[in-house]
Amino acid sequence: MERDLYPRSSEASEHTMLQFHGKSRPQIIASLVATFGTFCSGTVLAWTSTVNPQLKETKDIGNLTDSNLSLIASIAVIGALISGAAAGFSIDKIGRRLTIILLVIPFILGWGLVAFAQDYAVMLVGRFITGFCAGAYTLVVPVYISEVTQDRLRGAMSNCMVVTLVSGILFSYVLGALVPWKWLSIISGILPIFLAIAMFFIPDSPRYQVVKGMQTKAAESLRWLRGVDDVRDIDDELKELQHSVQVSKEASGGSLCDILKARNMKPLAICLVLMIFQQFGGINAVIFFTVDIFKASGSDINPNVASIIVGSVQVVCVIVSTLLVDRMGRKVLMFISETGMAVSLAALGVFFYLKHDNHDQTPENLGWLPLLSMILYIITYNLGCASLPWTFMAELLPSNIKGLGSALVTSTCWFLAFIVTYTFADLRNLIGDHFVFGIFGIFSVCGALFSALILPETKGLSLDEIQRLF
Repeated sequence: MERDLYPRSSEASEHTMLQFHGKSRPQIIASLVATFGTFCSGTVLAWTSTVNPQLKETKDIGNLTDSNLSLIASIAVIGALISGAAAGFSIDKIGRRLTIILLVIPFILGWGLVAFAQDYAVMLVGRFITGFCAGAYTLVVPVYISEVTQDRLRGAMSNCMVVTLVSGILFSYVLGALVPWKWLSIISGILPIFLAIAMFFIPDSPRYQVVKGMQTKAAESLRWLRGVDDVRDIDDELKELQHSVQVSKEASGGSLCDILKARNMKPLAICLVLMIFQQFGGINAVIFFTVDIFKASGSDINPNVASIIVGSVQVVCVIVSTLLVDRMGRKVLMFISETGMAVSLAALGVFFYLKHDNHDQTPENLGWLPLLSMILYIITYNLGCASLPWTFMAELLPSNIKGLGSALVTSTCWFLAFIVTYTFADLRNLIGDHFVFGIFGIFSVCGALFSALILPETKGLSLDEIQRLF
């Protein structure tokens, strides 16, 4: 293994390991600061859940149809789809850290257009821009985290990206239930400013700096991240990193032809398939239309309260997943996650079938089932399916195709999210809620089988050790 290329005395090795184990705080801080970008992304995703019913009732930007409201929700996903290529190019050209900082500018602009929109067209432009920024952060943040953290922390820190994402969703649910939609938009637009300020105080990815030939800066960044006073304490890790980058450069240059090579296609295909199961499991339909789903169920629970309960459960479950990911492993959590989603979607489908069969009346004594099914769905989704596809993207893709490969995976994710969110309302009207949730459930069953039979386990492996799997 490459870590054996630069042997140390056992005494020196033990000293450095103890030193690093006791000084994890800087890399944890750097990861958490970066994940505030995905907190801001969460506010974009959940915005329509509480705002669309307000827009339909108040007519602040005109008399909107269901198709208009669906486009307001889904156009943010179109922006996120397009952002993949731009963000992938940017992180390779100007770096992970600077990309995160510069994205704040269009993010504020987009929220400003949303907050002060007087008509439908301006609203769409604002939602598109905020969606672009939200999508870009879902690419940049996991790449940055995977490159600044040590192997023993990488899984938990990568999961923190989803902790902050769902926290942003919950923030939007709660605030959207308390204030008018314009104030929700204004406050959401202020949040990215704090991200830009905080990012000025943490270093860029050492791997990116080595790739660009900035060896001195890479050494200083690594020293800061590992919490040591002397650059010599990270000399072995830096040599290992330099060797890894050199091997990647000699292998290929990260072009489209390189992606098509067999050793790169398999990890890329795994990442793409995981995104297919994540999105066709129906999560964005649930997040974007939580309030509408509860209204359609006919339950006597207040829809806004129900959405806050769902959001709260989501946050708790992602935190639990973060604690488990480096103990139970990625493969086991993905299987449990997909299986639980399939069960809860089946229960939701059965409820809506009985409701349809009962002349659209809520089945007797079953008004509690939609909330319970949604909570189970959110619990199991966030145990694995929420975060692990992004963790696998950061871990499995070789460094020489990471920018282009991450862009392709992220764009695929958001393209599928657009299809789900834009067609969800029409599909419900066309074939009924019970069939829609049944389709989502079938994809979850397939995801469980894929996790059990094909997905590799990467728990405890370094990024270089993972590449040797392929």
